[in-house]
Amino acid sequence: MALSLSGPEALTGGMRQLPIRDSVCFFNPIRGQGMSSAAGQCRGLQGLLEARADRGHGLTGLATEYFFPVVVEWARGPWTQGARGDFAHPDAPLQCGLMELDDIKQKAPDLSPWAHIATVRADGTPDVTPVHPCWEGDTLWVMVFVGSAKVRNIGANPNVALHWQVTEKGDGLELWGVASVHADLATKERLWNGVFDYDLNVFAPGGPSSPEIAFVSVRPERALYVAAYGMGGTERWRQT
Repeated sequence: MALSLSGPEALTGGMRQLPIRDSVCFFNPIRGQGMSSAAGQCRGLQGLLEARADRGHGLTGLATEYFFPVVVEWARGPWTQGARGDFAHPDAPLQCGLMELDDIKQKAPDLSPWAHIATVRADGTPDVTPVHPCWEGDTLWVMVFVGSAKVRNIGANPNVALHWQVTEKGDGLELWGVASVHADLATKERLWNGVFDYDLNVFAPGGPSSPEIAFVSVRPERALYVAAYGMGGTERWRQT
């Protein structure tokens, strides 16, 4: 495949066509994003050639100084989007930005006070429900009803995942951890005031002594932060 050049008299060397297949169409992840990336790179190359022709410049240095940066920008987003699942795998090498647990604790409420928690039923099927989590130190807490599906599922499988609401910009945060249920009065009284950023009494008028109320703690093990659906980069954290 080659790109025809208009106005070749404005370019040095007399080239009328520029081969671009190997340099442009190298990217082919799943979900067809490779063609979108290649098309974007072609548009970028066309703009570069037109601008250089208008200024009477030739092709010298076009690839390394001008075109390759265009390639990087067009390939970054689709590549990150296709690779985010690999980055999230616990055995994946650290090939993206790193963050600390304190960064996660700051990013989570900045995204949204709400998150969705994924638990696993005893039969192995998943369940997702909205929650309003809050941090106490390095532990994430959620108020629950003792008869809820979340409590039953955690009793069968303590592994959970939380995903904070994606913003209009496409930023999002996912966290994996190990959960446990706490229904003892001492824990409930400690958490009742000063930990959560909303009034627990609205949902539990009986206060911490209510037998229907419990708390779920989540001990974080790893997390993935995605900016602009991955096009703005990713950051990972893993408990060591």
